[in-house]
Amino acid sequence: MRFRSNLTRREFLKLGGIATVGLVTNISPWKVIASPLPPWETRQKMAADPLRPLYHFLPPSNWMNDPNGVIQWEGQYHLFYQYNPDDPVWGNTHWGHAVSDDLVHWRDLPIALGPTPGGPDQNGCWSGSAVNDNGTPTILYTGAIYTVPIERYTGGPDARQVICLATGNDNLVTWQKYAHNPVVKPPIGLVEEGFRDPYVWRENDQWYMVIASGIIGQGAAVLLYRSLDLREWKYLGPLFTGDAGKYGMMFECPSFFTLGNKHVLVVGARGKPRYFVGTYSDHKFTPETTGVLDAGIYYSPQVIVDEQGRRILFGWVWEGGWTWLQRNNDALKVPGWAGVSPLPRILSLAPDNTLLSRPVPELSVLRAEHVHLSDR
Repeated sequence: MRFRSNLTRREFLKLGGIATVGLVTNISPWKVIASPLPPWETRQKMAADPLRPLYHFLPPSNWMNDPNGVIQWEGQYHLFYQYNPDDPVWGNTHWGHAVSDDLVHWRDLPIALGPTPGGPDQNGCWSGSAVNDNGTPTILYTGAIYTVPIERYTGGPDARQVICLATGNDNLVTWQKYAHNPVVKPPIGLVEEGFRDPYVWRENDQWYMVIASGIIGQGAAVLLYRSLDLREWKYLGPLFTGDAGKYGMMFECPSFFTLGNKHVLVVGARGKPRYFVGTYSDHKFTPETTGVLDAGIYYSPQVIVDEQGRRILFGWVWEGGWTWLQRNNDALKVPGWAGVSPLPRILSLAPDNTLLSRPVPELSVLRAEHVHLSDR
């Protein structure tokens, strides 16, 4: 089977199973922190798998993909992620949840969001972001309703996608969906492929949101919205539209933020995380520099700004190369897990405005004795 270069992540998730092999170290955060939740016993059972990573975050078992709604709240980092609680294969999409004090050691928390039968998210709570709304933790996420049987779903217009809202309690463990969901529907007659992955930020006492999509007859697009209360949104038009020949008809997982005196747009396109550095004026983004954020098996980027003002990148990694094309769902069910969240990275700009990344310095606690070899 050949890899089709214009596949979105949801298309290739359906083609076959994906597993993950991460780095292994002799220091495992999971052996240090004993979660009071039942998943700890599951982690101990899974530890017998020699291919299971020890310091890349992954759920106690089963499937994970995109990071969602990563946020620092009262000093702690909360990682939400796409999660199937029932199987190590894609589907039945929930929001898993973990928390960390240092971006290195993570504790499992209860599932944050799951589909509501008959609701606008009845076929999955897909990717989104989390913000602090004047002391109230608030999630905006993608709700999906399939218009074809799930076994025939390929990730394009065969699912009706809308933007939904949920609010949480003080510790971000309990979440309540907004009674009047969805809060945003796709613009009529505009969207080509999909309408998903909202990314929200605060600017000049107003909320702004970008949504991944594609414009009919043009190409992949990031759409821009504005709101005063996170519930009523005004469509401001395309923030950026990419060349269809280069980026296809659908962007995914957008993050839009300032870095130095520039604006940066990070997206997924044709199976790669890509960045654009440029200027932003009158609700339009004009790129000046572009590149691939990671040339490896890395996707679904999400960038947050933490309390130190750092731009921290999270993502999703699966098994090396394109070997996942040869692994079906039955093969994934043998180990019982699939997917990891790679090490968080800090983003910065080089003098030529290319985007740089390096692992967060907190990871130095995993280092053991230094070994130096020479004259070999």
